[in-house]
Amino acid sequence: MCEVSSKALSIFLQVPVESMYFRKAKVTMADIYMNHWHDKVMYANCYRELGEFFPSAKLESKSFLMLGEAYMKIDDLYKAVEAYESAMRESPRDASVAAQVGKALFTSHNYEKAIEHYNAAMQNVDEGVLKLVLYYDLAGKDS
Repeated sequence: MCEVSSKALSIFLQVPVESMYFRKAKVTMADIYMNHWHDKVMYANCYRELGEFFPSAKLESKSFLMLGEAYMKIDDLYKAVEAYESAMRESPRDASVAAQVGKALFTSHNYEKAIEHYNAAMQNVDEGVLKLVLYYDLAGKDS
């Protein structure tokens, strides 16, 4: 199995940044690092590199979200919160991003900051179904 995953990694490393398959290659590499090699550092590095290679605001926000999810998966809550807050700076009116920041703050036991974040986010997020997500999350955390 290690030989197969090593071969796969060597192939994915050859995918150029300009390729439409680069993002998929990095995500697949992250999966191999986490699930086959159990290497949390390399797993997180794949997502960090995605953020570096895709600087446009829309892609950068998505890359920060993916990086935050990666850090949550390896229980590095401090870095997860940082990544989600970076995504929030890129997309301040996106309720799904705001919800991720709030969840990460609660998971890291930073309850006061999480509640402050949810309340502030509800002021900045456009009306709609996603705003209800924030209210629902806050109501669930506040009880």
